[in-house]
Amino acid sequence: EQSLSGGSLKSIDNWMLPNSGATDRFGFSAEPYGYIDSYAWPEGYSYYGYWWSVTPWDSPDPSGVKLSYDDAYIKYYNYPKKTGLNVRCIKNK
Repeated sequence: EQSLSGGSLKSIDNWMLPNSGATDRFGFSAEPYGYIDSYAWPEGYSYYGYWWSVTPWDSPDPSGVKLSYDDAYIKYYNYPKKTGLNVRCIKNK
């Protein structure tokens, strides 16, 4: 599943080119920090950004989102729990 709003979340800088669709419209400033795979290897730095979603942790495979340097989509996937995705804390005003 995917949604064409990823560019609105991506920061303007720090992504590999072409950084398609990046506007940071909402001020989220998503950075391409990649992830840590289940063998503890870093993957995707400067190309992709991954974050856990709000899926309950007791589900068999929690879901996360992926942003990519070469398109403006938000992609939703299930990841093994051993995978190290990023977490973004947002403070209520």
